[in-house]
Amino acid sequence: MRALAANEVSIPVVTDLRVADVEAGGEGAPLVPVFHRALVENAGLHRPIVLVNITWIGKGADDLIAFDTGPGNALTDDFVQRHGAARMDADGAFAARGTVDEDALARWLDNPYFSRRALKSLDRDAFSCEGLEEMSLEGGCATLTAFTAETI
Repeated sequence: MRALAANEVSIPVVTDLRVADVEAGGEGAPLVPVFHRALVENAGLHRPIVLVNITWIGKGADDLIAFDTGPGNALTDDFVQRHGAARMDADGAFAARGTVDEDALARWLDNPYFSRRALKSLDRDAFSCEGLEEMSLEGGCATLTAFTAETI
């Protein structure tokens, strides 16, 4: 594949970054923390700094750690879209009007992923909105937002 791509564009081609990262002991997402570091440097932000889903950038040039704390806001976005309300819960407006379902929250937080030590990563589809079918838009958003906050 690399040879084919290099022949097509007539320049050196780097491939298999994900595989190489896993072979080197990473989680298969080698570009995200490097991109985050470039953003932080370009913005002139003070270090150390943490970006979610976690990229920790220390003071030194090699101080860079990345891993997923949980599914982030992806579940809330999916839930809002499933309700046909919008693309996302802008400014947490729906969640602010809802009540957290503490039982559902406790079940999700019991997922074995959260007891694993970092470095760890998730696939986009590792979690779902399953079990929220009976919740209102506001209640589902409140519960999912609480879940996201707890995992961070």
